[in-house]
This record gives sequence, structure tokens and C-alpha cells, in this order.
Amino acid sequence: SISDGTIEKMDYEQSPGDDGEHWFKGRMACKMSGRQGLAVRVLPKHADITNPCDLGLILWEDKTN
Repeated sequence: SISDGTIEKMDYEQSPGDDGEHWFKGRMACKMSGRQGLAVRVLPKHADITNPCDLGLILWEDKTN
């Protein structure tokens, strides 16, 4: 359970090759010691997109593996 989460901007680093992977790069400061949680969600950003969640492109973590 993550509480008091923050949003960090990530930059697009690499376009897809034959495998279709997209690479993003970002930094996150660790402001306290102890056990930390992390969840990454990449959302598209464009002036013509009113709600990035409506595009059907979100892939949630698969906890079965």
C-alpha cells in the first residue's frame, strides 16, 4: 500500500525496435530511510487528450508471476 505518493516526470529515451519496447528515464529522490514502495504508471500527454485513462492503453502489474 502506497500512501502520499508523488508524480515524477519521465523523459522518452528510445523508440521501439523490433521488440516494440519503449524506454523512459526519470529520477526520484529518496527523502527518507526505511522500507520504500514504488509503482510506475506511464500516461500519455498531449494537448488533444482530455483523459489519458480513456485510451485503453494502461497495463497494470501482473501479481501472478
